[in-house]
Amino acid sequence: MVTKDDTLRRFQNRFVEGMPQPIDFHLGTIDVLPDADGSRVVYSQEILPEALAPIVERAVSEGIAGIARYFAVRP
Repeated sequence: MVTKDDTLRRFQNRFVEGMPQPIDFHLGTIDVLPDADGSRVVYSQEILPEALAPIVERAVSEGIAGIARYFAVRP
């Protein structure tokens, strides 16, 4: 974990190992932004080599979708 800022509603992390090929650099950012009566979750990343980007994007997308499903069934 690099950043956890409740005021900014931001979380940043770095992957340094555990990928299918060596990773040179990674910084993933999740921002939760106000959006009408709810929130919008925005994920961005910087990653090298770029060939790893689809792997991380898929994992993060599945995680964010799981969070959305969780809150969709809560009052």
